[in-house]
Amino acid sequence: MTKDADNIVNVPMEDIYADVEFNCRGVISPEDVIEMADSIDKQGLLQPVMVRPNANRDIDKKYSLVLGFRRYKAFLILERDTIPCVIKETMTEDAARTLNLTENIHRKNLNILQEAKGIQYYWLMDLGRIQISKKIGMTQGWVQVRMSLLELPDDVHDLCVAGVISQPQIKVIARIWKSGDKEKFYSTVKKIKMARIRGEADPLEEGRKRDIKPNATTHRKRAEIFAMMDHVYSYMEPSIVTRCMAWCAGEISDLDLWGDLREICEGCEGKDNPDSITLEVKGKHYDFPESSLSM
Repeated sequence: MTKDADNIVNVPMEDIYADVEFNCRGVISPEDVIEMADSIDKQGLLQPVMVRPNANRDIDKKYSLVLGFRRYKAFLILERDTIPCVIKETMTEDAARTLNLTENIHRKNLNILQEAKGIQYYWLMDLGRIQISKKIGMTQGWVQVRMSLLELPDDVHDLCVAGVISQPQIKVIARIWKSGDKEKFYSTVKKIKMARIRGEADPLEEGRKRDIKPNATTHRKRAEIFAMMDHVYSYMEPSIVTRCMAWCAGEISDLDLWGDLREICEGCEGKDNPDSITLEVKGKHYDFPESSLSM
């Protein structure tokens, strides 16, 4: 291993572990980097890749690749023995994943499914929508759509990636899927697909129309609540307002809503008491109910 004046290290290719499960882009085929390999062969590598010490004891490699998976693949095609690297000796797994995801998001290199799988790591760590949006620097609405996509069956993912199903439509069909009505779900997906093929208007728009006077006060049906939620989404990010509406529609449980309140409280001034579920927010205590609220 050799080092130059700019602190860029030439690391043997065989010492680097390029984990496709870690990389939010997934598997990179040789066809994807042929032009890049040709450019590197003629002009050299303009930007080194980034690695960190490998923490996976099951993998006999010295370093793990953090950034530059396409460049690494190009070097494999060129059969190079070493590759210029920047080594981040103290970088954690969490920091490495966040950097890998945000770098690709801001370069607009990912499709919506790759973005969704990128935030799945944080979701599995029980981070909520607010926490994830802060960590990766994207809006809560951006995060919510991709979390909804992860809940959908695999057989509709390709339609979402191709743009046949739009992001607002993903939110609608995700609610149908969560309701358990598979027949309605696939029927709705088919309507969306056929409308896109024929160049027709969004078939879901008609269901959002309401024949109620704006100044009327009355009990609302679930469809009306969803229509109002979509209206709110068009002007602001998802918030505790829309989560309360989702609770009223029966889409989320008491625990889900309490969890959202907990996230909001943790974002305020005050401390989380590790010995109880009491949070101190701006000098006041918020006690989470131990059971559903009384009627």
